[in-house]
Amino acid sequence: MNTLFFSLLLLLLTISMAITPFASAACTQELVAISPCLSYISSPPNNLSSSPSSECCEIFSSSFFNGTDSCFCYLLRIQFILGFPLNSTRIGSLPSLCSSHNALTSNFEVLCKGLTTLPPMEATPGLISLSSL
Repeated sequence: MNTLFFSLLLLLLTISMAITPFASAACTQELVAISPCLSYISSPPNNLSSSPSSECCEIFSSSFFNGTDSCFCYLLRIQFILGFPLNSTRIGSLPSLCSSHNALTSNFEVLCKGLTTLPPMEATPGLISLSSL
């Protein structure tokens, strides 16, 4: 299990660096930090868990209170951002599974739908337009 976790983490780091060689601290760090959730949010055959781990929930919930929640819209909007498919239904279920705060659940449901641009992944200023994706 540890070997699989480190393999997935290494893959995540490699892919994120390949996609955004000059990535900013904001979203890149959030996407790397979500690695404990990969066994839950990945699509088959990589979905190794039927529920998110406590570490996954802690990281996911803290991002909402730190104001970096919009970074997770990358996971919903660009399903192969990590180099393998992600399960958007499971990503969308994280707030209800990981938080007792109803506001968190409802905010996440509308957060990505309401965004017309995503936070920058690159160090250069600017936003990524969702119309170009």
